[in-house]
Amino acid sequence: MVKLIPPCLARLYSYKQTAYFNNFFKTPSRCLKSMPDSSINHSNGAHNLKALGTLLDFAGDTKTRRPSLLDTNTISSTGDLVELPGAILGKDGVFKETSWQIHVYAHRHNVHITVARPPAWRHPVTGKVYGDNPPSRSVALSLSAGRLGFKHSGRKHYDSAFQLATYVMARMQESGINSYIEKLEVYLRGFGAGREAVTRVLLGMEGRHIRKKIVKVADSTRLKFGGTRSANPRRLG
Repeated sequence: MVKLIPPCLARLYSYKQTAYFNNFFKTPSRCLKSMPDSSINHSNGAHNLKALGTLLDFAGDTKTRRPSLLDTNTISSTGDLVELPGAILGKDGVFKETSWQIHVYAHRHNVHITVARPPAWRHPVTGKVYGDNPPSRSVALSLSAGRLGFKHSGRKHYDSAFQLATYVMARMQESGINSYIEKLEVYLRGFGAGREAVTRVLLGMEGRHIRKKIVKVADSTRLKFGGTRSANPRRLG
């Protein structure tokens, strides 16, 4: 094996063929401590040698730092890439969404509640895959106030929306959907009476089975910026 000698080391002719020179690349700082003071002062290159030894010690330090939470992997003593279990950064691969969603559309005439499965969700019992075209989701349950027998103007009231939300919670519990849900997202759209009714149901006894699984509550009401002219307000009398 051929060793490349820096120019500053070439002037140290008294140490070229000694054991000290051969051991310098293994333990530089230990060799510098054993070097006599007279030999250090007899050549300007010795100062460069001392600086080089410190640099080699820093580069070849065998002490390993503590792993950080931002580290996703590390290199083992055998040279293999090992993934750290406590890493918080995203890992390579395809992201898989696992949260269920409840969409509440409450306008001034009716209220609609839709329960959506995660993309490509596999039933744990039957093995059937729902929504096998991510990021598309499949609908597990979709109901409105009209399905409970409320007709015409009776669908817009607070009571009809409260009964609908209670019925949806009961259906989810009876069909076993609640046992499949690990994380749940709630999206509210519109400012009808059903918005407050569904919120009260989720916070009450009817929503006790899924309330602790809610990880996100968002408002998806569409806002109009410009666009076409709106309809004239309705005036009675």
